[in-house]
Amino acid sequence: MKYVACVYYVVFLENPAVSSIIRTAAQQRFFLLSLLQHARLSCSLICNHSCDPNAATFIDSGRSKVIILRPVHKGEQIVTSYGPTWWRPRPGHVLGFRCSCIACNADQKWRSMIERRFSPEANKNLQTLHDVMARTDFSVANKLNALQQFVKRYADRYHPQKDLGMILSSYRLLLDFAVRNENVALERARLQAAYADH
Repeated sequence: MKYVACVYYVVFLENPAVSSIIRTAAQQRFFLLSLLQHARLSCSLICNHSCDPNAATFIDSGRSKVIILRPVHKGEQIVTSYGPTWWRPRPGHVLGFRCSCIACNADQKWRSMIERRFSPEANKNLQTLHDVMARTDFSVANKLNALQQFVKRYADRYHPQKDLGMILSSYRLLLDFAVRNENVALERARLQAAYADH
């Protein structure tokens, strides 16, 4: 982490815009310590990679969160994706290591499960979920709750399955939106409190 912070420190100080505002030894020390703190925070929540993740990692505004996407069973490792997923492959994406997750090493039986169909009951609930997601008068929290309830109800029975993958992808994108909005609200509240104190 110290090495990474030092590399960023040197690279950033090469930029004239950065070096013009960081001039004194105290400013340089503060900048280096801030980069080290960021590196520690980023590394503290790292999960192993899988193209079949059961969690998502969000790093935004100096805050890190790991949020579970689908049920995790006792003894199962919490894993996140560093790029592609089985439901959203990214052709040409290079991970920089050989992935040995279940999706990359899946047998024909696992891959054939992706093409299964939902039961009539699950399809009915999927249509209800689509209706909820299309509603403009529903809050992000309500939509996240609906997605979470659907995943909780059907993930164990239908994982992996293409429609479930679409739901997991939507859930991940809406979580990202919610985390960013939460961080903006926290920062706004902090600034208002600081302004009120003056």
